[in-house]
Amino acid sequence: MLDGSIRVPVTASLTAFHNVITETVAPGFLTNDRRKYYCPVDVFENLKDGIFIDDEEVERWSLPTFDPVAGLPGLALEDVLVNC
Repeated sequence: MLDGSIRVPVTASLTAFHNVITETVAPGFLTNDRRKYYCPVDVFENLKDGIFIDDEEVERWSLPTFDPVAGLPGLALEDVLVNC
């Protein structure tokens, strides 16, 4: 936001965007065993354990808390696709 506050961190936003796009892909193009939905905290921790494992600055950082966004898989408290 313009006042410098963070409403939803970019990692969480991109995770939710992935989930929304994945939800819209027709079954003929994406089989159920490849259809994955994610939680932002899990994505961030997997990045820290993966490609950023040797980055000390990233290792010290944690995902800021944010208010849930109803109706968005990955940002809602409860969702039929993924509960975070």
